[in-house]
Amino acid sequence: DLTKKEASKDEQRSKLLFDTINQVKQEQNVTSKFVQDKLNAMDNTPQKKVVTHRFEPTSKYVLLFIGGLALSLVISIWGNLTQWQEYQDWEEADLKYRALKMVLPSDDPNIHYIEKHFSVCRDEKVIDDVRNRVAAYEDSIRHHHEMVEMATYKDSIANKLLQESNRIKRAMKSSK
Repeated sequence: DLTKKEASKDEQRSKLLFDTINQVKQEQNVTSKFVQDKLNAMDNTPQKKVVTHRFEPTSKYVLLFIGGLALSLVISIWGNLTQWQEYQDWEEADLKYRALKMVLPSDDPNIHYIEKHFSVCRDEKVIDDVRNRVAAYEDSIRHHHEMVEMATYKDSIANKLLQESNRIKRAMKSSK
């Protein structure tokens, strides 16, 4: 009877162990199925690609950026110099006008004419007429200056030719 009880206990233990193993297998199957479903879901969803950008000094984007900066710097400097030259021209023109006002008598009709049509009663037709007359005057002054330079140049050439002819005449007289 004792062996029967022990055999019965062994059977119960075996059955309990077998049930526990089956239960663990079922849990593993459920877990395995869950993991498998997750893996399938991961396979079906598009993967996000990790993109890293490295800017190296020799890459074309860095060189284009540096080139663009250099170009904008050159354009900016050129624009500033041009603007500065125009500003200098305006200052010079202002100084010339003030010098004329200083030199000419205060009741000079030309000063009154300029003040009237440029400041008090601004008249664009008169301003254009004055602008054209000033341009013609400046052209005539420039032309006169060019002619004086040309005459000076031709005079110096004539003097050199005269000296050369005198030298040749002396050489011919001395050879006789």
